[in-house]
Amino acid sequence: METLHKILNYIKEKELYPEMKTVCTAPSAVVEIEKKKMHMFCTNNYLNLATHPKVIEASVLATKKYGTGAGGSRLISGTNQMHVALEKEISILKGREDTLVFSSGYLANIGAISAIANPLLGVAREISKEFMRSLDNETIVFSDELNHASIIDACKIAKVPCIQYNHTDMSDLKKKLLYYKTKRKIIVTDGVFSMDGDIAPLPDIVELAKEFHSLTIVDDAHGTGILGENGGGTAEYFNLKGEIDLEVGTLNKVFGGVGGFVSGNKEICELLRVTSRPYIFSAAMPPGNAAGLVEAVKIVKDEPALRIKLFENIDYFQKILNKNQLSETVSSTPIIPIIIGDENLTVKLSNQLFEKGFFVPAIRWPAVPKGEARFRVTLMTDHTKDQMDAFVETLNTLCINENVLVK
Repeated sequence: METLHKILNYIKEKELYPEMKTVCTAPSAVVEIEKKKMHMFCTNNYLNLATHPKVIEASVLATKKYGTGAGGSRLISGTNQMHVALEKEISILKGREDTLVFSSGYLANIGAISAIANPLLGVAREISKEFMRSLDNETIVFSDELNHASIIDACKIAKVPCIQYNHTDMSDLKKKLLYYKTKRKIIVTDGVFSMDGDIAPLPDIVELAKEFHSLTIVDDAHGTGILGENGGGTAEYFNLKGEIDLEVGTLNKVFGGVGGFVSGNKEICELLRVTSRPYIFSAAMPPGNAAGLVEAVKIVKDEPALRIKLFENIDYFQKILNKNQLSETVSSTPIIPIIIGDENLTVKLSNQLFEKGFFVPAIRWPAVPKGEARFRVTLMTDHTKDQMDAFVETLNTLCINENVLVK
């Protein structure tokens, strides 16, 4: 306990302990925090599906029918017909043969990457030495340096080397692939990077994967449901549907529920069902949640007006940011970073914004590198121009008062 006490004290002394605000209403453009009405610019509920009447109704009806929990893991008693329906709807949206649904996006990444990188991790004792010798040699994972933490953790769990390449730097990736050309290789990247909002260069990654006989895995947590003609995600955005070996994503952002998914061809998904430890040993998501998600996926496909409105907001917000010299970011996603740099100053500005009625927490190390503290603004369909104008005007005034030059 003494060691833990010292670590906690150190975190608090360095003012690294985050202050967590308690939201007392549904995630939308206006919420209640500490009995105050706040304009929120930090939720991932991009299309407002968490509060969509059809999603709520489907979730409530299914909860009444099936109960609050699945009652078991997927391989025992936990597979409910709503899970099967959800996997079918996601497969249609992604244009893939099959899909597995996990209890969270984090578990989906852990379960998919670790199992594909080291499929014998959980069953090695049951495999003959002759069969082991017949398999490919050591696996190397090549990971963008700004990939989500769950990707890094998955490689650690898989006990395979993880080689980071410079962010979206295809020359650096090619150089490293060439160095390890005799190894079994997996390229893993976020589709949309969660702190910068930029999109991975998937066409170049697919080309390199073909050249070096590498598998590809894309964490499309922030792209699925938004990018592409039908909301199919980053692969559809680049006309690469079906050319990524595995597409991973979360269901608690665009789709407004809880959970994660992995989509790919039928054979890979069949393998994951018997090698992915989080899939095997975790309780299945509640059927009511799955039913709401089924409806949410259908809405993404059937109501493109929601995505159109979101992109209108993205375009408008960037224009007023640039006009006020608060950002030069050009984003095709609802994640728009406003980089302040100094950690303490970013926290101070966040507190001042909160006092003015705007909820935008400071993002700092370890979520982003030191010296790159920022506001990670996220937009929703129900943000109005008046709300966006007020936020930018307030932030601009505060920056002028604090002599802040936004990066």
